[in-house]
Amino acid sequence: MRFVFIAIAVFMVHLVMAQDDDLQEFEDGNVYLQGFVEIGSSVSVNGADVHALRINLLFGAGFNDWLFLGVGPGIRINRNLRSLPLNADIRIGNRVKEKAFFCALGGGVSVGSRKSYEVIGPAGHAEIGIRYNTKQKGAAIIYLGYEVYSAEVTEIRGTGSFRYSSFDLIDLHAITVGFGFSF
Repeated sequence: MRFVFIAIAVFMVHLVMAQDDDLQEFEDGNVYLQGFVEIGSSVSVNGADVHALRINLLFGAGFNDWLFLGVGPGIRINRNLRSLPLNADIRIGNRVKEKAFFCALGGGVSVGSRKSYEVIGPAGHAEIGIRYNTKQKGAAIIYLGYEVYSAEVTEIRGTGSFRYSSFDLIDLHAITVGFGFSF
């Protein structure tokens, strides 16, 4: 698991250092490429054990100075489960002002497993936050959000020819808080 975190960190540093304004801006129609990296935590609000470390990567295109559409993978890690959500996101917020509020809405699917559990289900989130823009078209962000996903949990027990599965549908709800940056 440590290798995954190191690989993600190296990838993020490479992306930030390799960024070039000529590639980031498509001055044709004011469309630009942008990426986000977010690290945060989620705390359960419905009693389910979903207190988790959250890491999101998001890549997409911005249209004018207010609207961004993107997709990307994420990681959720808690003591019982590791899941990998794949999200589509829409973000609204001014990327020109030095400080600006933003809001984000996204959805996708989350898959995960740990020991004898397998989970798959739809996921969604909403975030509000503050974006501290830089002159190089990047930004630092701080956010507060709400995350929900419905999961079909499959528990596999037994060994060899005595294996059996049981299914359960659960709804997971959590408050999220985190920080990140855009490039």
